[in-house]
Parts: sequence; C-alpha cells; structure tokens
Amino acid sequence: MSLKQRREREKQAMRQGILEAARQLARTEGWSAVTIRKIAEQIEYSPPMVYEYFASKDDLLLELLREGYRDLATTMQHASHATEDSEQRLLNIGNAYCQFARAYPELYQVMNGLGGVPLEAQERMFAAREVCQITLEALTAWTQSNGVTLANPDETVEILWALLHGLVSLYIIDRSQEEVLRAERLAQQTLQNLLAAWSLSK
Repeated sequence: MSLKQRREREKQAMRQGILEAARQLARTEGWSAVTIRKIAEQIEYSPPMVYEYFASKDDLLLELLREGYRDLATTMQHASHATEDSEQRLLNIGNAYCQFARAYPELYQVMNGLGGVPLEAQERMFAAREVCQITLEALTAWTQSNGVTLANPDETVEILWALLHGLVSLYIIDRSQEEVLRAERLAQQTLQNLLAAWSLSK
C-alpha cells in the first residue's frame, strides 16, 4: 500500500469515526443535543479537527442522511432477492424497512427529519431514489404476475412508503419492544390488505 493510499484510508476511517460518534450521542441524548464540540470530546479530538472533515453539523447530518438511504437500499435489496414470489417480495421489503428503523432509530430520524433534525426535502428525495426504485421494481413484478394495472405506479410507491413511515413513526421510534413488533405485524397485515384490494380492482 502506498503512502497516499494509507493516508486516504486513515482519512476515511476518521470521517467514519466522526459519523459514528454523532450517532452514538444521538442515541443517548437526542439529535438536538449533538454538537461538533460534543462529537470532538467523544472521539478525543479538538473541534477544529472535526471541522476539517465536516464544515458544520448540517454537513454531517447530510452525509448521515445519504449513508442511511444507501444502507436501507442494501437491506431492502437483500430482502427482495430472498424470494421469487412477487407478493412475498413486497412483504419482505416492507418488513426490511421496519426492521431497519428499529435497528437504527437515530439514523432513521436523520433520514426523515425527525427528532429535531432539519431536512431539505429535495436532498431526501435525491438520496431515496434507489429505495424507491427497488420498491417500484418489486411492485411492477407483482402487477405483472397478478395481471393488475395501476393507474400511477410511482404514486403507489409513495402510498406504500407513507404507510410504512407512518407506522414506524407511531410505534417504533423510542417505543417498547412490544409496540415495535406490533408495528411490524400491522405493516405486514396492511400491505397484504392493500395487495388484495388492488388484485380485486383489475
């Protein structure tokens, strides 16, 4: 490994360490309490060192938003590929969405402007493109398998997203394990009901 490559790897590791420190603080204190100074204390560096990697807290949050949607897309893609059944694929995607929010609540808050996190809608939609595409592909496969025609598939994806996000927001963030599992059951049940209703309308 060349000196340049090693320095680049060290730089990336430092950058990731800053992001992880911010997430750990948010888990314990909430995003409104997270500051560059506290992050610097967490990793035992000076604030100017953190500013060398992120110009501001908003800059750091934007990177976490992008990272979150990349990770969510990967999770949903794996869930989609776990079955050949088109309906189960959609159910798997919905379950993967809920489980991601349960596993990484502080990251989910950043991705959706929750917990006092400022969020630009345009940035969110840009970051979420792959998540939407994965859902659209699974939905298209289901409609083709079942002979269903949807008036506007893109808007149907938004309906599915709104359903899952609503349940997550109500039951998963900062809630008990029992409520989390209830949310996941409700998500599966509601998705099944929607698919059944759309099947009848063909």
